[in-house]
Amino acid sequence: MKTNRFFNKYITAVFAAAALLWLASCENPEPDPGPVPPTQDEIEARWPEKITVDGLGDFVKVQRDTFTMGSSNGPVDEQPAHDVAFSASYYMGVFEVTQGQWKAFMNGENPSDSEVEGSIHDSIPVNNVTVSDVQKFIEAVESQTGRDFDLPTEAQWEWAAMGGVKSQGYEYAGSNNLDDVAWYIGNSDEMIQKVGKKAPNELGLYDMSGNVSEWCSDRNGKYASALQTDPKGSGSDYNYRGGAFDDIAIGADVPGKTCRIKARAAGSQATYNRGFRLIMVAPLDSDLLPE
Repeated sequence: MKTNRFFNKYITAVFAAAALLWLASCENPEPDPGPVPPTQDEIEARWPEKITVDGLGDFVKVQRDTFTMGSSNGPVDEQPAHDVAFSASYYMGVFEVTQGQWKAFMNGENPSDSEVEGSIHDSIPVNNVTVSDVQKFIEAVESQTGRDFDLPTEAQWEWAAMGGVKSQGYEYAGSNNLDDVAWYIGNSDEMIQKVGKKAPNELGLYDMSGNVSEWCSDRNGKYASALQTDPKGSGSDYNYRGGAFDDIAIGADVPGKTCRIKARAAGSQATYNRGFRLIMVAPLDSDLLPE
């Protein structure tokens, strides 16, 4: 019958087309996408909590998270309080960079102000440096260690000073009692002090409040109100944080204003009471924990 002949031809055509498609798929297989790259969390799971760098000492892991930066009831430049997130964790130096460390990487040079009594010592923070000076130091350190370093952004500094994921919500870096954790005008005899003589904060970082204020890598600007990821200020002057040994901590408009974690300041000049600490961007393969 014609109907059967038509049906048979139709079925034959369908099978032939299917066979051709199968042959084509065999000749041109789908490319192998390869292994799925690890997520940032999977990468960081192998990062150790602490890394010791020759010539610079210990760096502690600052685990990324979202936090509230700034304050809703502080000075105008600390407002508005807003959420900040990080795309990656980082490591921060346990201590402010010392004069001894600077000399070791910079061929014996020491730019620190010698007019301040008791200010020259290998265990005292290097001071009297600009951000440009610090970048030259970083270049020397990277060349000699094979690692990537930088100054922290203002957001990275504040998160670390708060204690990161271990934060207890203190006003100063590690305590609500300024004398416990900081050298300031009330206890320093207006002299720079050796690093690490006060109590650390929750992450084990010393002198985040007081001693010398610390340069940041980004410039001062007004805070945004929306969530920001890896924010960087874009004003004219560089941020610096933490207050210093000769800053007024009690009085003015806010008690302990300059040494508070949330307190902001900016400038461009090298001064006797300003230094820095480094962040390490990521560990080397040789630092990683076993899989």
